[in-house]
Amino acid sequence: MRRLARSTIGATAVLAVAFAVYFAYYFGMLRFNNPSLSTYPIQGIDVSHHQGDIDWKVVAAQPNVRFAFMKATEGGDHRDSKFADNWQRAGDAGVVRGAYHFFTFCRPGKDQAQNVLATVPKEQGTLPIAVDLEFVGNCNRIPTLEEMVAEVNAFFIELNGTFPKSLFSTSRRSSSINI
Repeated sequence: MRRLARSTIGATAVLAVAFAVYFAYYFGMLRFNNPSLSTYPIQGIDVSHHQGDIDWKVVAAQPNVRFAFMKATEGGDHRDSKFADNWQRAGDAGVVRGAYHFFTFCRPGKDQAQNVLATVPKEQGTLPIAVDLEFVGNCNRIPTLEEMVAEVNAFFIELNGTFPKSLFSTSRRSSSINI
């Protein structure tokens, strides 16, 4: 009986530690990839409503935060609930800002670009629009390569008059390109 009790206590402790590590990682309290400033002197962050309220004056004082990308939009009609507040407060704190769009495959690229244009202010001194293109989590539809290229091109063509340069990133870590 004692052996069973010890095993149960041990298993419970292991599960509690595993849950605590997962919780700390999920909410950004624990980072497994923390690049050095000497190797990567220009570093930044990306944020969305998932981070909650952000003290941008504290962020601006961090030596490893030279810029911030903020989620602005997703798909053709979603606007991040914290974007306007983050955009204003980060600017007030002197943080170099950029907006990003989470591209989905369930809405036409042109509609998505119009969502960005209606949400992101065109201001001097901001970073190019970034696009987050992932093949999981945003839509069950997986387009053909030709469909994907056509929709992404339609997105960039629509943005081009207002935001002539954009950054594009896919879910594969090494496939960022500057357009």
